[in-house]
Amino acid sequence: LAAPRSDSEVVCHGPMSDGDLDALIQSVGVVINPIREPAGISTKTLRSMAHGTPVVTTHLDGTFDASRPCGEGAFCCPPDGGMLECFVTSLLDLEQPPFWEAAARDAPDFARRHFGVARYESDWAKVIEDVVVPRQEKIRILLEGDVIMDGGSMEAQMWHVMEAAVQMGWEVRILGKLKPELAGVEVTEPRKIGRRRWWGGLFGPAQPEQEVASPFPTGYRADVILRQGWPPVLSASPASFCGPGCRVGIILPWEFGFLPRSWVGPLTDHVDVVYGPSTYNQKVFVDSGINPERTGLLPAGIDCDAIHARSNATQPEEGANDIVTFVFSGGLLPRKGIDIILEEWKRVYCKATDVRLVLHTTYELGYSPKEIGAFEDIVKKCKSVVWKRQDWMSAEDHFDMIRGSDIYFAPFRSEGFGLPIVEAMEMGLRVIAPVGGTAADDYMLGPKKRKKIAGKKKAAAKLYPVKSSTSRCSHEPCSGRKLCLFPPPGRRCEVLVQDPTWFEADRNDVRKQMEAALRDVQEARGGGTDRVGNLDGEDV
Repeated sequence: LAAPRSDSEVVCHGPMSDGDLDALIQSVGVVINPIREPAGISTKTLRSMAHGTPVVTTHLDGTFDASRPCGEGAFCCPPDGGMLECFVTSLLDLEQPPFWEAAARDAPDFARRHFGVARYESDWAKVIEDVVVPRQEKIRILLEGDVIMDGGSMEAQMWHVMEAAVQMGWEVRILGKLKPELAGVEVTEPRKIGRRRWWGGLFGPAQPEQEVASPFPTGYRADVILRQGWPPVLSASPASFCGPGCRVGIILPWEFGFLPRSWVGPLTDHVDVVYGPSTYNQKVFVDSGINPERTGLLPAGIDCDAIHARSNATQPEEGANDIVTFVFSGGLLPRKGIDIILEEWKRVYCKATDVRLVLHTTYELGYSPKEIGAFEDIVKKCKSVVWKRQDWMSAEDHFDMIRGSDIYFAPFRSEGFGLPIVEAMEMGLRVIAPVGGTAADDYMLGPKKRKKIAGKKKAAAKLYPVKSSTSRCSHEPCSGRKLCLFPPPGRRCEVLVQDPTWFEADRNDVRKQMEAALRDVQEARGGGTDRVGNLDGEDV
C-alpha cells in the first residue's frame, strides 16, 4: 500500500486538504465505509452522499436509524461474516447505470433532508423559542434520583443543588425521595422496576419513549432533566414530559479509567451533557468516546457550616496529647487502598507508641477472605491500629472521629472525587493522598502545579501529595477488560471501552509523606515551625 506498482488498481493517498478530498469523492463512483464497531453519525458517509456519490457501509453506521433508514443513496451491510459478500453484491449492483444513477440522485437528497441547513435551523428554532427566548413561565427542572441531606455523597450534593435552584426562582420537581423537605419543591414517587426489568430500565424501556405514560400531573413538561444515582439511568427521557427543547444532563462519577462500552451509545444518544465531579472524570468520558463539548465539570462540595455545627470534638491542642492520630474512613474496597494503608503502617509504625491509626470501614467488596485475614493479622500484631470495622456511625460521630485526629491518610487507587478528603481538609487535618492524574489533583496540587489558579490562598489543611502512576486494574472488581460490580444481586460484569485502569501510589513516597506529616505535627505541638510537607514545600 505504501508503494503501489504503476499498474496497480490501488491508489493510496496521504493527508488531504478539504478541497482535494471533495474533488476525490466526486471523482469516484462509490465510497466504501466498512464500519465494524458502533459509531455515531459518520462525516465520511454524509460528505460522500452530499456530493452525490453512493456509499456502501454497515448497519453500525450511526448516520442511519429508524427515522433515517438506509437505502436512499446508501447500502448497509451486516458487520459480521456476511459483510464481504454483501459489499461485493452492492458494488456489482452499482455497476449497472440505472441503479447507480438512482443512488447518486437519492444520496444528496437524503443528506439535505436529514442534515441540511434548513433542518438544522428548524431544530434550533424550536429550542430557542422554547428555552432561550425570555418567557413568562419559570424554568422547570426535574431531578431524577433521591435528594437526601444526610444520604450518600451524591444525594447530599443534590439536596443543596435543588435548594439553590429554588432560590434562583426555578420550578423544581424531584422524581425520587426528598429529605428533609424543601419549600416549593414537588415530589413524585418513581415507578418501581422489578428485578427482571431492571436492566431494561437501565438501558431503555421496552416500548418507544413516546408511549411511556408520564408519572406527573397532566401537562407537565420539563425544560431541564438532571439525573443522578447508581446505577445510572441511561435510557431516553420519555417524550411525554421531555419534549422539544428539553435538555438532559447526567452526573456520572467513575473510577476505572474507561466507561463500559455499552454505555457510550446511550450517553451519546440520550444525554446532552455528561457531568463528572473531577477533571479526571472528564478525561474518562473523552477517552471513552464522548465528545469533549458534551462533557462538563460539576465539582463536589461540602457544607462547611453543617460540618462544624455537627461536631462537638476539637482538634488536639498543641502539647496536649503526645499521640499523633492518622485516620481513614470509607468502604473496605481495593480501590480505597486499605491494603496499602495497613501494609505501610506495619512497615513504619507498627510498634510505635507515639502514633496510632484509626481505620474506619463500612461496606465490604472486592477483598478475598485471605486478604481480609491478612489485614486482621496486622491489626492484631500492631497495637497502634484501631479498626472500626463495619461501623455505620452517625454523621455526628463520624465528624467527631475525624476532627479528633491529626492526619487523614487516603492512599487510594481510584476515586471519582474523594469527598471525605475535602471534609478532612476543612476540619484542619493534614492530608496524604495520591496525585498524578487522579481526582485529587483538583484540590491537592498547589499553584506551582496548577498555573491556571489565580492567586494563592492558604487552606486550613496541609497537603502531602503522593506520587502515583496509572496502572492496569488486575484485582477485583476488574477481570480482563470487564468490570464486575453491577447489581442486581449476583455477579454482573460489563466490558469497558479499554482495559480498566486505576492508580498505584509510589510506596516509597507514601512512607516519605507519612513521616513528613508526623514530623510536622510533632514540631507544631512542640512550638516548632509548622512546615508543610508537600512536594513543593509550600502552603496550599
